[in-house]
Amino acid sequence: MNYQAEIYKSVAKCLKEYIPEIKWIDIEKDQLQREREEFPMPMPAVLIGVGDVDWKTATGKQYGDIEVEIQVYLGRGEETYIRAEGVEGALDKLGWQDRVYEALERRSGETFTGMTRVATKKAEWGKRYVKMVSRYRCTVHQPRPKRYNK
Repeated sequence: MNYQAEIYKSVAKCLKEYIPEIKWIDIEKDQLQREREEFPMPMPAVLIGVGDVDWKTATGKQYGDIEVEIQVYLGRGEETYIRAEGVEGALDKLGWQDRVYEALERRSGETFTGMTRVATKKAEWGKRYVKMVSRYRCTVHQPRPKRYNK
């Protein structure tokens, strides 16, 4: 299996297992740039972006570091000012980045090493959703084509 597909499938399976209330998981492909009147995804939703790799060559294989971006979208819901009704429910949304971390930290597969969280961004509170972004880094590896191993 290629490393991009494996990372996506592994992350999606892990998130669905650890956070079963997620309703939509997809590869990040600028869905929000094409947003219409109605948000196109049921929430909670997660978009997974698999980044670029600068490859290095070693005997019999290539390897490189890659970043995987996890975008979590939750319905906007309650207000966050301290006296608002339902403020605790709104503030609980901030805990989703920790839940993602608990699910993904040190996650590995056949073509990639254990993922490590390297960044989180502050929550973006839009009109209809809250967006939270975390980035993870891991090393991917692929064997060199068989014609080079002779």
